[in-house]
Amino acid sequence: MAQLRFCQRERRILGDMQWLPFTHASFDAVLLCYTLGYGAINTVFSEAARIVKPGGKFVLADMVCISASQETGAEAILLLLGYKCYGEQRIDTVATQHGFALAQRSTPAYLHPAVVPLWTVQERETLFHDICPEVMVWHRT
Repeated sequence: MAQLRFCQRERRILGDMQWLPFTHASFDAVLLCYTLGYGAINTVFSEAARIVKPGGKFVLADMVCISASQETGAEAILLLLGYKCYGEQRIDTVATQHGFALAQRSTPAYLHPAVVPLWTVQERETLFHDICPEVMVWHRT
């Protein structure tokens, strides 16, 4: 609700990324920003596929596990924040299963300067040593 208060002119809708209150194929694009780790990956992609029009885009900006073990290396952030980081391969597989084709992948700045002071250097190294941010853009087939 706190985030919705910032939307002054836009239509405000409180929803859950795992059950979105929108009709099928109702959006040209959907953006999910640093929230995938709080949901069930298959359910989130299923909902995105349901509401994005064919030919539309699904943009995901999130932390991705880059450790050799792919999804077991991000234990610190899971334990501290309750956030599940997925590996690129898992994300790509689930996206493909739900009718998305990868169009673009990029790596933005590691941490926004506004959040850097939230943790000590040692805490940041513990939390983020095996994960990095990525922006992934898929087209709905």
